[in-house]
Amino acid sequence: SLDRPCKWKVLEEKAWQGSEEEKAELRKEWQDPWGDRRQDLVFIGKDLKHKAIQEVLDSCLLTEEELAMGLDGWKATFGEMGDKDEDSEEEEDEDSDDEE
Repeated sequence: SLDRPCKWKVLEEKAWQGSEEEKAELRKEWQDPWGDRRQDLVFIGKDLKHKAIQEVLDSCLLTEEELAMGLDGWKATFGEMGDKDEDSEEEEDEDSDDEE
């Protein structure tokens, strides 16, 4: 098993037992405090425009000021995420009436 102060948080033990080489490969992906959890975003295609994709993704990131606002600040600024506003609910009601 891996020499870690805590157990892996996601993988079952049988998934990370192996040779020293295999364990070393897994260790290089370890990030405290999340352990072995990670996400990768992969784009597959031909002639992708890396710079353009990177710019779009970077534009989605919060600024330092936005990040500092925290959850309460985000709710005050943007409202409850996932809640529909009244206009969109009315439009959906009208759409469902048309289907009948």
